[in-house]
Order: sequence, then structure tokens, then C-alpha cells
Amino acid sequence: MSRESVVGLVVLVVLLVLVVGAAVLARVAKQRRQAAQDALLRDLGWESVPSDESLLDRWRGAPFDVQDRGRVEDLRHGTVGGRPLVTFRYAWRSAATMAGRGRPTMIECQVVALDAPREVPTVEVVPVGYRQPSVQRVVGREVVFDDPSFAATWTVRAPDELATHELLTAPVRQALLAPAYAGSRLRFESGALLSWTDGPVPVEDVRDLALLLAGVLDHVGDPERPEDEETRPAQAPDR
Repeated sequence: MSRESVVGLVVLVVLLVLVVGAAVLARVAKQRRQAAQDALLRDLGWESVPSDESLLDRWRGAPFDVQDRGRVEDLRHGTVGGRPLVTFRYAWRSAATMAGRGRPTMIECQVVALDAPREVPTVEVVPVGYRQPSVQRVVGREVVFDDPSFAATWTVRAPDELATHELLTAPVRQALLAPAYAGSRLRFESGALLSWTDGPVPVEDVRDLALLLAGVLDHVGDPERPEDEETRPAQAPDR
């Protein structure tokens, strides 16, 4: 065997060892990440439960307002701040896939929903300039607030303007101006406050999002409670 052949064989063996070693290290790292995720779920007390397709009928707005009905994956129940929580991956086929164009593609997001302390109107709160890339958008009309900071940060849409003002009181709006909420998408609907993130996310991100939702719900009070004049929407004078 020539010297060149020996050198080539040694290089090939070294490359093979490096490839196998990298694969082993990646597998070990993945197993460690999964173990850490499982440990966090146990600490949170969030339990895995069988898939429940009825959740797709509970909410009608984003991200469920797509052409494909989609499916619920990795469903978990638990509590955050004493409030019942449900979180799951929602997966659906892209519009191009539904139309038979291009390579089949599935789109995923992580949904987090906490039960509200009372019945709430349907109200969507998204960042100013946000465009939902869904096929069959379900929205109400835009609701305007006499609150410059809030109006510059959030776009609010809802079918009932008065109920929206009664829900998004000054304390709720102030909470949503905290930096931690920047870029979030929220919607009050069907007795819950929900949010969703693009793609599957680690458990710690789901936990943090759930804590943000709980922080908003802490400021949602009894609708029968009188409001200060500055938080009450302006009413047209009687004629």
C-alpha cells in the first residue's frame, strides 16, 4: 500500500470518528434537553392528556381561522397562579399544500390559554402593524382608545366596542405596556385569554407566556364594578 493510500485511509478514519462522535454528542445533548424539559413539566405539574379535537371548536380566531382544520398535539393541562391552563401544539397544512401546489408543508404553533376569572367578550390585541397570515381571517372592527401609549403599541379588534372598553381598563392596558409583552398576540375568547407563538417552543417559553397571560388576568375585574371617569369610554350626549 502506497504512502498516499495510507494517508488517505487515516484521514477517512479520522473523519468517520469525528462524524460518529458528533452524532453521539448531539444525541446525548438532545436526551439531556428532553430530560430537563420533562423535569420542568413535573415541577410545573402540567400533565399530558389525550388529544381533544373539541378545542378546535372552542376558538374561532387566529391561529385556528385557517383553511385546514388542523390537529391538536402534545396537549397538557395544568394551572398557573391558580388559574386552569391548557397548552398544546396546533399543526395545520399550509395553503399551498391544501391547493396541491409545491412540497407538502405543515405549519405549527404553540397555543397557551388560561381560563378568565369571569365571562369575557371576544377581544383581540395584537402589535400595531401585525398581519396574521391566515386564509380566513375572523376579526371584529378596530376599537380606538384615548390612550396614546397603548394606541401606539397595540391594535385592538372586537365586535363590541363598549364591552371592549369595559374589559381593557386602565390597569389592563398599563400591564400590556410592560416590555415583557412586546410582540405578543392575545385574544379574549370563550371564557379564556389565549396566546400563540410560531413553531414548537421549549417548556420554559410556554411557562413564561402563561405567566404573562396570568399577569393580564390579574387586572381583569368584575364588570359590575364602577370605573373611573378617565377609564370610561366617551359617550355621545343625549339629544
